[in-house]
Amino acid sequence: MTGCPFSQRALAQIFPSAGVTNSVRAVSEYWRPPALSTPSTLDAPGYKSLINSIKEACDGGDISPPTLNRLGFHSVQIATAVARGHGANGGFHQFESEYKHPGNNGLQEDVEFLLKLRSDRFPGITYADLFSLVGSLGPELAGGPPIAWYPGRLDTTGPAPHNPPLSANLPDGMLNATGIQQGWESYLGLTIREQVIFLGGGHSFGGAEVDASGWNGSFTGSDEWPKVSGRM
Repeated sequence: MTGCPFSQRALAQIFPSAGVTNSVRAVSEYWRPPALSTPSTLDAPGYKSLINSIKEACDGGDISPPTLNRLGFHSVQIATAVARGHGANGGFHQFESEYKHPGNNGLQEDVEFLLKLRSDRFPGITYADLFSLVGSLGPELAGGPPIAWYPGRLDTTGPAPHNPPLSANLPDGMLNATGIQQGWESYLGLTIREQVIFLGGGHSFGGAEVDASGWNGSFTGSDEWPKVSGRM
């Protein structure tokens, strides 16, 4: 299968009942892009109200900018894996099987807050747009620069489509540099430069917690966006 990140042996382990011969067919179904919804229907005042609500929630401690940044990355990554280059399309973190997967430990409370916010006040935004939006807001709400964002991402229209969940493919924090490079090149198609941007930028604020990742401590000693000095 073109672009498949798994070897024949790995496929047989993931889909043992299919056997080696039929495992490519099985994984083709696993990676099949889902049927998608219509775009978000929020108008400009609606988006402004939603963004203000997210900012107020961050100020009140209901959600945190570093977590929103991580959620944005996770939602884009698993969707890119299934749709092969279609960004956050799918909105898969709407499903408990995804956002409660161990790979998303530490995100569950924030996701459930956002799901309720959407259900109660902003049902016109797709889940895919919502998760992408909060990911772009995370750095700004931590004191970083605003990031241009545009709507247009679509949701899957069916039930949780994957078993095992797509979140099972999120990066393992125990990987060394070679493992990260090989995995992210084959799985996400990221260049070395893009990997450095994701890892360096994504871990330039916030920190790790034992109950979320098994690691503990701040990455840079601050939940605020790092200030750039005159010397680079």
